[in-house]
Amino acid sequence: MTLYLILLCLFFVAVCLWAEQRRAILLIGFSKSAASLCFVYLAWHQGAMETHFSRLIFAGLILSLLGDVFLLSARRFLFLGGMAAFGLAHVAYTAGFLRLSPFPSFAWAVGAGLTILFMGGVMVRLWPSLLTQWRVPVAAYTIIIGAMVATALAGGIGGQLALPFAAAALAFAVSDISVARDRLTASDPGSRIWGLPLYYAAQLLFAASL
Repeated sequence: MTLYLILLCLFFVAVCLWAEQRRAILLIGFSKSAASLCFVYLAWHQGAMETHFSRLIFAGLILSLLGDVFLLSARRFLFLGGMAAFGLAHVAYTAGFLRLSPFPSFAWAVGAGLTILFMGGVMVRLWPSLLTQWRVPVAAYTIIIGAMVATALAGGIGGQLALPFAAAALAFAVSDISVARDRLTASDPGSRIWGLPLYYAAQLLFAASL
């Protein structure tokens, strides 16, 4: 069942990318929603309700599904709703990782240092091209993402968090860059070609690793 759900999710992602190229709006909505339902059901199948950690990861997956649905619309208030849902998903993942703490001090130092370098570099590149009205929300969202990445790296380096979860957190953060480039700057639709598969790979890693 696990392999079947992973392959089904990847199939719907491929359909979504194909539909994006042809601007088939209804097919985009259907395939993207179906792909997201696959990773949610995969997590449920993997026993998402068995521990505090898995329930928090499952909450992050549910919130990500909601974010995917909201982001199907081009309306600003729904896009903000999508950002809020994904922001809360990052918070849920962070809370899940922290259930496995305390992490060693050196792990926190390395995780925080790498995160600051990575997220700082992204913001330096992205900031000049951001529309003014998006700068405050993006800055706040970046802090939330950074907290998740730093916690995931600290847990992975310290050995308390399985490496697939740390990899998923990093992939999720990188996939957010593609959304920002596509929706918040002078539109870069090409970002979806790598951003969408990376996003779903991250969510599948979260779900399959429970």
